[in-house]
Formats: sequence, structure tokens, C-alpha cells
Amino acid sequence: MVLVQSSEVAGAGNSDIPSTRCEQVTVGGLTGTRCFDTINFATSTTVAANGQTFTIAVLGKRIDENVYDQFLLGFQIIK
Repeated sequence: MVLVQSSEVAGAGNSDIPSTRCEQVTVGGLTGTRCFDTINFATSTTVAANGQTFTIAVLGKRIDENVYDQFLLGFQIIK
């Protein structure tokens, strides 16, 4: 799932939630934040560009990390 919001309404991220672990990542050449929710087993990555915030999310214990990483590497924002 990819969610797009204008930057004015986008959240500050999940870095202050105790059950969430976040790290800085590169998404299609842009800097983003990847978070893992240890309770829901959800992974999400957020990147901001062109006045919008893009959130890429997946839910499930058995996510293929290599597929997710390749998706992030290939993700492109079209102007």
C-alpha cells in the first residue's frame, strides 16, 4: 500500500511510539524513515518530496525483506 498526503497534514512519524523501531533509509534516492511496529508486525516507510508525504506500508510477519528493500530502491516520485 502506498499512501500520499500533503505535507501540511502528514504526521511527524512513529519514532515516539514505544513498540516501534525506526531507522533512516534511502527511498528512490531520497531520505526517508522506515519503522517496524513490534506489536502489529507492520513495516512502513515514509518519505517527503514535492510538498507531499508518501507512506509505503506492509502488514505481516512473513514479509520478504529483500522484496520490500527492492521496492524501496525502485520507488520513484514522478513530478
